[in-house]
Amino acid sequence: MKFERARTAIKIDGLFVGIFQNMDFLNCGTGIDMGGAGSITVLDSTALQVGRVIATGESGNGQGSIVIDNLKATSIGSIVQNYNNNRVILPGSEPLVTVGSWVQGNVYLGLDNGLYTQRAMSAPYKPPVMLDQAGKFFTKSRPVYAGWSPLDIVNVKDLGAKGDGRSDDTAILNSILQNNAQTGKITYFPHGYYVVTDTVYVPPNSRIMGEVWSAINGKLPLPV
Repeated sequence: MKFERARTAIKIDGLFVGIFQNMDFLNCGTGIDMGGAGSITVLDSTALQVGRVIATGESGNGQGSIVIDNLKATSIGSIVQNYNNNRVILPGSEPLVTVGSWVQGNVYLGLDNGLYTQRAMSAPYKPPVMLDQAGKFFTKSRPVYAGWSPLDIVNVKDLGAKGDGRSDDTAILNSILQNNAQTGKITYFPHGYYVVTDTVYVPPNSRIMGEVWSAINGKLPLPV
């Protein structure tokens, strides 16, 4: 996600835990204003010509925790700054600086009560198989189907699946999935609980979409 020429790119009023990955902040006043966030992680991101990348409070405990992992920052006023008194916690710089791993919050060793920390940490090991060519964690965007025709989307309930939490949908779902994989159509599961009593086989090249709260529930068949 890219933000350009924003006074504040992201303003958080309430958030328990947030992960911000592959963020790009360009010519912004503030990248992330944590506000009421409990904890955030900024991962594999960049900032260019930003006044302050993260505005935060300093609670002295776990509230307002920050983890920065692989942030590349250029022409930055401050990377982390207190929004109450403007104290610079982690300074920025004009030339490119890479923040490998930096934390704010409680650090625990064993079963102790934690020590409030604001400092660089040893970067965690990242298996090469999990990284892309740029050294970032591999990600894949969600597919979109704007160019597809409605005729290419098959609603399983239109073909006989019940999704009522009681009926056995095993056979009809296997039939639909097999046929759609062969024809290249998208299988769509609207809201419902689809009971299956045997293996559901998803063939190669299948495309599946689901409405919120659609679920396939395995259930043992009733004894004869």
